[in-house]
Amino acid sequence: MIEYIEKLRSERAIGKELPFAIYDIRTSRLVGVTRYINVEWGPARGEADRRSSPIFLEIGRTWLAASAQGTQVNTESKLLLLTYAFEVLDVGRVSFRTDEADERAAAAVLRLGAWFEGVRRGQEIGPDGTMRNSACFSITAIEWPAVKPVLLQRLAAR
Repeated sequence: MIEYIEKLRSERAIGKELPFAIYDIRTSRLVGVTRYINVEWGPARGEADRRSSPIFLEIGRTWLAASAQGTQVNTESKLLLLTYAFEVLDVGRVSFRTDEADERAAAAVLRLGAWFEGVRRGQEIGPDGTMRNSACFSITAIEWPAVKPVLLQRLAAR
């Protein structure tokens, strides 16, 4: 775990990934990790900026403890990440990818309000060493104002 955390810290330091711990306030436990990945940095907004601002990013490499799966923790964490991306970082697009064969993950992304964009064949090597096809999804800044209230309503209903 120490090596894993150090890797996350080093990726963050170079701006390649921005990791977040997922903390369940109901159980007072850390239950997972999620990240902004494939961050595409745009031009700096002003002289005071040390780094440019991200214009596009992907949310991914999320894992949850078994105790948090099937709860609202994933939706809550994604709502926080999307809100920060669109309302603070002012990104234009947030994307998601799942293994084409992982119907459960694809359904979860669709429930967030993301649009299915298609399948990229042979995009990466899976854990078993075979080529993986990725189902691709996204939410754009233009869509966000309609997506956010739906997520908030879903969470309030639970």
